[in-house]
Amino acid sequence: MKLLRLFSRRTFTASEFFRVASLGLFAVLLLHVVVAAVNHRLSWSDGSSIAAGLLILLYMSRRKEYELRLEHQALHDVLTGLPNRRCLLRKIDEAIIAYREQSAHLTILLCDVDFFKSVNDIHGYEFGDKCLLELTRRIAAQLGPKDFLARFAGNGFVILANVDLTDAKQKADAVLRAVAAPLVIDAAMVKLQVSIGIAPLDEHHESPSDLIREADTAMHQAKESGRNRAEVFDVTLRGQSARLAQMDAALRFALERNELALAYQPKISLIDGSVKGFELLLRWNSPQYGVIPPHEFIPIAESSGMIMPIGMWALEQACKQLKAWESRDGGNALTIAVNVSMRQLLQASFLNEVTGVLQRSGVNPASIELELTESLAMSNPLQTIETLVQLKKLGIRLALDDFGTGYSSLAQLQKLPLDVIKIDQSFVRGLGSGNAGDAAIVRLIIALARSMNLDIVAEGVENPVQIVQLTQLGCSLGQGYAFSASLNAEEAERLFRSKQRFRVT
Repeated sequence: MKLLRLFSRRTFTASEFFRVASLGLFAVLLLHVVVAAVNHRLSWSDGSSIAAGLLILLYMSRRKEYELRLEHQALHDVLTGLPNRRCLLRKIDEAIIAYREQSAHLTILLCDVDFFKSVNDIHGYEFGDKCLLELTRRIAAQLGPKDFLARFAGNGFVILANVDLTDAKQKADAVLRAVAAPLVIDAAMVKLQVSIGIAPLDEHHESPSDLIREADTAMHQAKESGRNRAEVFDVTLRGQSARLAQMDAALRFALERNELALAYQPKISLIDGSVKGFELLLRWNSPQYGVIPPHEFIPIAESSGMIMPIGMWALEQACKQLKAWESRDGGNALTIAVNVSMRQLLQASFLNEVTGVLQRSGVNPASIELELTESLAMSNPLQTIETLVQLKKLGIRLALDDFGTGYSSLAQLQKLPLDVIKIDQSFVRGLGSGNAGDAAIVRLIIALARSMNLDIVAEGVENPVQIVQLTQLGCSLGQGYAFSASLNAEEAERLFRSKQRFRVT
């Protein structure tokens, strides 16, 4: 009503003009100015001219356009033009409110492109950007007019669909098919795939992060189940997800609270039964959760980034321990193997940090063996090879763990500057059980390693039958409960100083 009375008057004050303009009523105000000027009814209480008023109007209009442009940029991805993470969180917030008021359906689909970093490494980032633009087009083509598509991260997309779980699965299947079709960019053909995590909104979700976390959990389950597939979040795991979040928070303080411990798994020669070295194993002694095995907390450390400080701490402790054994005589011929994650290898400072650890400890680099799994090595082969070559120049031994479970080609394997191949325990387990397939695979791996002049370690050796068969097949080393459980530092030292020989025939 105040605005109507204002427009009915013959005169404006400057402050009134600014107030109307700031409300965004530019078109209405401009029309009023023109009509009033034609009717010779417009005057300014401060003596300003119509031209001055129009200049003010133009300034305010451009300022408003600039503010709107900034807001759009803040809420949208520069490359694809899609809503970004910030905009997505707002949208989910609105959906949660709508669900509480109207019980409206909403399902989130979190799509992550598998092995996309390899595309960037091989073809370049400009090529990768073109791939993402094409993926954006393909995914959008599978969605309905009411669906919401956002770019969530570098190679991640999120779909918000106002549908039930059945329809959400159908959308996911359509996206999987669309993405999997061959893609031609700059005369190069590539085939991409995505892993999709699906999570429906329900009364347990209090914030956007709750829903996104569950979709992310389902997406990682899809990756672990073979990739290029969709998985639905299992609500029965909701308590487990909360526990993992709590463990994540506790793990961030584990180092400074001295809750992490090291154990040593002996590696035994299958030629003479002597102790040749140890694999370093991490243990977390949590006051809240008790003793937590590595397969539970290492993935949490990987996800949170804590694997970097934890991994470097483990390497430094291994070097210090080895140097201490050497100083007391008897440890000179030993090696200690330390597991390394892909996140560590990709860290720009990793090489410098490893160099610093070696220099501070004074240990012989050839006594340290860094292990990485085959699947991780092949997820980013170009950068893996480059980093391993630099580590090799430091004199460190390099081992490929869990061999036979990844996707190595012989061409890629030959490029890795390896010293050791470790046969995955899933193949060792089948030895002596009448499983001819496992024995054949172990025989092939050993023949391959020998042709490349590599040492061979069999993991998970659990009984004398397996020891005998591995020895007959020509395997170099073995580790597992058939020889010894993992030991603390004092027990490990007593073992190798005793010069005990294990039976291997």
